[in-house]
Amino acid sequence: MASSKKWLDDAISEGKIHQITYDQITKIENIGEGSFGKVYSAECDLFSEKIVIKKIKKCHIKEKEKDKFYAFIKELKIHSTLDHANIIRLYGISENKNSYFLVMQFANNGTLREFLKEKHDTYTLDWAKKISLAKQMADGIQYLHSRDIIHRDLQALMRQITKGLREEPLPDTPFEYMELYQYCWKLEPEDRPLIQEVCSRLDSILIDLDYSPALADITDEFDDRLDSKLLAADLEFHPDVQPVYKIIENSGDFVYGL
Repeated sequence: MASSKKWLDDAISEGKIHQITYDQITKIENIGEGSFGKVYSAECDLFSEKIVIKKIKKCHIKEKEKDKFYAFIKELKIHSTLDHANIIRLYGISENKNSYFLVMQFANNGTLREFLKEKHDTYTLDWAKKISLAKQMADGIQYLHSRDIIHRDLQALMRQITKGLREEPLPDTPFEYMELYQYCWKLEPEDRPLIQEVCSRLDSILIDLDYSPALADITDEFDDRLDSKLLAADLEFHPDVQPVYKIIENSGDFVYGL
C-alpha cells in the first residue's frame, strides 16, 4: 500500500499527473457508484465542458480497505498513459481534506443506451450509423491493444462463444457486415480476424455504404452521441446496436480478463 501511495505522490510532484485545485471544481452532482467510490458530474474553471470526478476516501488507504485504493491507483495509472479520440480522457487528480478525485472527460450528453431508451419509439439507427459507431469502437480497442491494455467487462460474452452460443443476424444486415460478424464468432481465437483487419473491413463497408461522418448532419440529435467514448457495456442491452457490439468484442486478438 505504501508503494501505491508513494507512486501517487511522486507522479503528482514530478508532473506526470496534473493536479487540479479542488476549489476550481463546482456544481458537483452524484451520478452513481464506481468500483472504489462515488461518481459525480461537475464543472471546472479549466474546462469548457462538464467533467466527471471519481472519488475515493483517503481512509481507504488503510490496510483493511486496500483493494479500493489499489483499484483507484490502477485506473489512474492506465488512464494517465492514454491519449486517443475514442477513449475517455483523464484530466488529472484533485483532493480535499478527506478524499482524492480522478478528474475525467464526461461522455457527450449521456450514454447511447440512455438515448435509445428515451427515444426507442421515435428513433431508429440506420446501418451506416451503426457501422460508423462500430468503427469508432474498433479504433479505440485497437489503440488499447497497442498499449497492452485489455478490456475487463466482456468475460460473460466470451463464455457464450466457448459454449457455442451464437445470434442470428438481423434480416436487413448488410452482407459484408454479416460476413465479418460471423467471422468474429469463430470458436478458435486463431480463426478470428485481428482487430486491425476488423477496422480495415469496417472502413470498406462504410465506403460501400457511401457514408462520410464529416458530411453527417451535425444537427441530428443522435449524432451528438455517436461517440465511442461511450462504454461498450452501454451498448449490449439494446437490440438495435447489439450486432455492432458483438463484432468488436470477438476479434481474434481480443484478450479478456483484466
